[in-house]
Amino acid sequence: MNILTPIIDFNIDNMFFKEMDNINNLEHVIEYRMGLFSTIGFTCEIEFQQSPQISSHYFNNVVIDFEESQLIARLREIEEKILQKANITKQPIFKLYDGIRCGKIKIYLEKQKSIDIVSRVMLRIQSIWENNENYGLYFKFFI
Repeated sequence: MNILTPIIDFNIDNMFFKEMDNINNLEHVIEYRMGLFSTIGFTCEIEFQQSPQISSHYFNNVVIDFEESQLIARLREIEEKILQKANITKQPIFKLYDGIRCGKIKIYLEKQKSIDIVSRVMLRIQSIWENNENYGLYFKFFI
């Protein structure tokens, strides 16, 4: 079950971690709790103030261009809070922020569907990966 949370309602106090050994890496699975409900991973809804432009479309992915500095700042804040709460003593890699700071989002499309307009997307943050030197988020954007 997914709990779809508006991005403004994200609360780091609702997030907990479970360690799992992966083949080459250590993985910290995220559990997000809200009231009586609990889910693996955190899924939030992102609504754009202005409709972004679709810049490319291929296979099951589409890339959109957007200009919303507040959204970029909020996503950066969420990524930083999650990685800080994990309390891992290695160098963090901010892949989420690195990917969106130029105003582009790569969105995974379930099945082969075509879209013309994007007014909202979902962001799913599943877990934290960790190798010998670094750590960061496993995430994906989807519609």
